[in-house]
Amino acid sequence: MALYVHETRVRLRDTDAAGVVYFASMLALASEAFEAFLIEHNETISELLDAQVVTPVYHASCDYHRPVRAGDLLRIEMLAIEVRQQSFSLEFRIQQADGHRAATAQVIHVVVSGTTWEKRVIPERLRKALTGG
Repeated sequence: MALYVHETRVRLRDTDAAGVVYFASMLALASEAFEAFLIEHNETISELLDAQVVTPVYHASCDYHRPVRAGDLLRIEMLAIEVRQQSFSLEFRIQQADGHRAATAQVIHVVVSGTTWEKRVIPERLRKALTGG
């Protein structure tokens, strides 16, 4: 079951010369959904930075199932696949308005200090948001 659902419309800037979403833009759309999730859970990026914690991407991959074009409405379902002590794995199921899956992205974030870049434990508020608790 989805932890969070985000809807967005594909912008012209997200597409390539062939008129379909540029491959890296699909990961940017997944990142947009993650940021919207943080905002909804009162865990803004600025609050994380103020706590000297950052969550850089350790690994990202995406499987593309159907072409997506500018103007398409997308429904992005975010699932927390695994939440560890210092990292978390998210899956984004990106669907078009007709219900067909357009892409599936997997992103692993690691939690580190914003100053030393040493691994840190996931802040409790973020852990609760990711685990639905």
